[in-house]
Amino acid sequence: MSNKFAIIRNKEKYREFLLLLICWISCLVLPHFQKNLNLLMVISQILISIILLVTLYRTLSKHVEIPKIINYKLFFIFPITYLVSLYLISQGNYALYIFLNRFGSGTMFVNNNVFIYGDLAHLTSASECTTPIQIGEIICDPFFRPLNQNPHIISLLRLLDFSNLVWLGLISTLLFFALVILISIKNQINQVTLLITLVSPPIVLAIDRGNEIITILLIISSLYLLIGSRIKQFIGAILLVVSAFFKLWPIFIILCMLVFLRKHLFIFAKGIMILPIIYWAINFKSAFEMVKFTDRGSPNGLSFGIKHYFSSSISLIYIVFFVLTTFVFAIFYFFRVIDLYIKKDQNSNYLPILNSLLLSYVLIWALGTSYVYRLIIFIPILIYLNKVFVVNRPLLQLESLILLTLLTSRLSITTIFTNLIAVTFLMILIRQLIQNIGSANIIRAK
Repeated sequence: MSNKFAIIRNKEKYREFLLLLICWISCLVLPHFQKNLNLLMVISQILISIILLVTLYRTLSKHVEIPKIINYKLFFIFPITYLVSLYLISQGNYALYIFLNRFGSGTMFVNNNVFIYGDLAHLTSASECTTPIQIGEIICDPFFRPLNQNPHIISLLRLLDFSNLVWLGLISTLLFFALVILISIKNQINQVTLLITLVSPPIVLAIDRGNEIITILLIISSLYLLIGSRIKQFIGAILLVVSAFFKLWPIFIILCMLVFLRKHLFIFAKGIMILPIIYWAINFKSAFEMVKFTDRGSPNGLSFGIKHYFSSSISLIYIVFFVLTTFVFAIFYFFRVIDLYIKKDQNSNYLPILNSLLLSYVLIWALGTSYVYRLIIFIPILIYLNKVFVVNRPLLQLESLILLTLLTSRLSITTIFTNLIAVTFLMILIRQLIQNIGSANIIRAK
């Protein structure tokens, strides 16, 4: 009898895995057929997303069985395959690298040849160029894009006489893979969650383009150090500041950290973290122009941000449909947020860091439009969600939603789930605010 039940359970596992795989493949294939947005396509994508969401949750809910199937050794497969693909590129064979990037949104080409680290090349090509640095001008870029990078970073690279794109991209990517393996070994994220995240479109796209890999390396390292001793805080503050000079969006994390972590940070670390705020305030015009000359991307896959709803990029009928769908999902996740329980035996600084990351995502979503590789911020968010909250059904449902957002980021409905994530994060923050006000009133009453 027990053998019969074991066979039935195994069949159910295979069915769930097969369903998950079919939905995942659909998310990779459907973008090739969504050039012309129509209601039938939107509804079919939503139905596939719901099935995918359920199968993701059912898979994650088996977190006790997962370590028996997936361990850190599995995370060596992607880096090794990636390195093999780079070697094959050097031999003129692009097939494997192109295949890997089908999990993202494809790679970039120059004269029919694969061009790796295409966005990072924006910096390195300008650094080896003698043309005066001017935002909005084409400065030796292989793709003839107007410059939208920090001019002072380019000036620094010219001063250091550094312009080696391959070494900069390769070293940062290998460090990223090492970080992912370390996260797996320390079991800081559900192994299935981490594995799916690693091969999701935003992360694969970020690896191919290069820029955001450097940014997230600096951010995750800094967050770990900022809750340590004064020396660690000093190093962590420098790393976070470097990320905010390198790209604009980490300034949101710095602002949030100065609010939520103000009681823990010592005065010197705070002083260092204020530097990029002063810098970008002085160079506000440059920041504005950098945003102006950054490609917004299509809201029908690969781009997110509430600003898409206030431009002509999405027609009114779809805006109404997307908002209503988001509202329905938000009601469900409102009750999930209520049932999130904070761990009692955690470091008291984990929650302020999580709040900083959640609010940073909300600000990125609310104040601009971004390519989906910026969803790489979900990696530190997942780490600190698991550090702060008890692993229960609501947390696994929230993780499933994050994974769904990553996997559907190439679909026309990507704005539904990126919006829903922002609303859910806001609900978590508001819930904490209400609890803190209630606790303060009780203390005052006593």
